[in-house]
Amino acid sequence: MTRPVVPTIATALTRAFASGCAAAAKGLVWTAANIIAYVENPKEFLKASLGAKTVKNRMVFKLKSLQQRQDVVDYLEQVAKTN
Repeated sequence: MTRPVVPTIATALTRAFASGCAAAAKGLVWTAANIIAYVENPKEFLKASLGAKTVKNRMVFKLKSLQQRQDVVDYLEQVAKTN
């Protein structure tokens, strides 16, 4: 039996942030507060941040729990310290 390949949270976020390169080019900085807002509702965050009516977004999941969103930031900070 083959198991489906599921990307890790780091892989998913890396892909999503890479798709946000256009956002970065327009001045969006990935602060802890922006990441928390982004993973809550990626599409709406990008629309509001960029002042756009529509945006392309590859992030397929949303984290409604504030604790889960903070956990993502904590994880990314840990990864950044080890690299």
